[in-house]
Amino acid sequence: KLADQRCPTKDIILERIKTLLPAGCLKVQVTFPDGTPVVGVSVGLCPTPIMEGGFWMTQTDEAGICKLKVPLQEEHVLRVYDEHRMTQQERTITVTHRAPFTETFVADVLLSFFKLHENDNITVHACSPVTLRQSVPENAQIF
Repeated sequence: KLADQRCPTKDIILERIKTLLPAGCLKVQVTFPDGTPVVGVSVGLCPTPIMEGGFWMTQTDEAGICKLKVPLQEEHVLRVYDEHRMTQQERTITVTHRAPFTETFVADVLLSFFKLHENDNITVHACSPVTLRQSVPENAQIF
């Protein structure tokens, strides 16, 4: 019986079920090739615990790390990406024990280049592919 006599929401029920399932700790770390942590990278887990076919997402912290609790002995697809700083990477994982399990990803640095002709000068600029699509001047030559 519930203490407040209200019907629990779907989120509350799923949270209660999730706390009852045996889970392992998955630590995801994302760095640049030089070892510098990548902050704010999206980390997705599919299927989500409890909801078959769902997708759960979080982001890395200042140390380039995020920690997830995932059900033991279940296969999941782990996706890591940031449209400005790296291409999407994914791995299929199965956490087999409760002790922390670490997956490390190395971000590839994405840059696009374009050049501008202004007053007999040529300037070359580098930017993210998203910036390139959104705010590059019309007279720019992309290469």
